[in-house]
Amino acid sequence: MTKKILILLLAIIMVFSLVLFGCGKKEPAAETTTETTEETKSQTQEVEVTFITEDGIDINENIFGSGNKWVILSHMFSTNQTSWFGFAQYLADNGYMALTYDFRGYGKSGGKQDISNIDKDLEAALVFVRQHNVEKVFLMGASMGATVSLIVASRQSVDGVISFSSPVKIMSLSAINIIKNINAPKLFIASLGDIAEAANARAFCQASS
Repeated sequence: MTKKILILLLAIIMVFSLVLFGCGKKEPAAETTTETTEETKSQTQEVEVTFITEDGIDINENIFGSGNKWVILSHMFSTNQTSWFGFAQYLADNGYMALTYDFRGYGKSGGKQDISNIDKDLEAALVFVRQHNVEKVFLMGASMGATVSLIVASRQSVDGVISFSSPVKIMSLSAINIIKNINAPKLFIASLGDIAEAANARAFCQASS
């Protein structure tokens, strides 16, 4: 069942890749330090990176794969970037660059947990990605990671955004009123058994029209 779900998610991203095109927007440089791990998984190499946000927070990330189609994966409230490692490796094995990262105060990232400013963390990740030879970049997030992905997609040019069980609002970050500002294709996913988040997905769809 897990493998079928991963294949479905990959198919979703591939559809985005077929129907969209890169925007080529240039972003300011981000300060980075890079460490390559000795371990390789399958035929791809994982690279650990630290970059700095506009307000001076060190953010830890890991990069999987090679190529010029990137997927930035944002984690849930109660987890960290390691929750995405399995899917990131699956993407890498299928020709995508996958970037996972810890929000401030989570995992290996610096600072204190501060949900009201995690949009800065994702925007810094996007700046980092655009320093490379990028053809397409997609944002994908779960729970609060989905909310912040929608918010950043409303400000920045991306090639698609996928939201899993996104709250309409988390702390001071609200996504419902900015949906119409997202020019890229959007996909909202939630389990029917998760009544609140399924209702949120419907609300996002309605707000998009």
